[in-house]
Amino acid sequence: MAVIDQTPQAHAAESQPDHPSTPQWTPPAGSSPMVAHTRINANGRIVIPAAMREKLGLQKDDSVILEVEDGVLRIESYIARIRRIQAEFAHLASPDGILASDELIMERRQEALLENETFERARELRRIRDGFAAPDSHTGAGSALGLKPQAQKAKAEETKLA
Repeated sequence: MAVIDQTPQAHAAESQPDHPSTPQWTPPAGSSPMVAHTRINANGRIVIPAAMREKLGLQKDDSVILEVEDGVLRIESYIARIRRIQAEFAHLASPDGILASDELIMERRQEALLENETFERARELRRIRDGFAAPDSHTGAGSALGLKPQAQKAKAEETKLA
């Protein structure tokens, strides 16, 4: 565990000319946590030691998320929070990489195409039934003999669609 001392005694030692102005620390060995001792100033501010900022990837003017749970203050960068949440929900992602929203949009577009095709076919059948020849009909618009069988067929198909 790396310890950074920012107690008043450490600050007094730092004010001496032969000591550096930043707290000294020993890098952590393995995955041990990094710990720093610091104080809250009169304005309610705390200093995150440079070694910790570096380990967290924090730069000057970066925003962080502060969270208090069970008496523990947790400081997390926005990027770390996003990555953590993405990891939590990774099991819900589609294995082929397609977003659920894109999948839903594709399904809705297919349904809309089917609805349009059904609507157009029903409209064509109503035109035939009502005595108007369909644009692609070979019987001709004025052929009375050709319309009756077409009208019967159209009515039968229309009832199937309904």
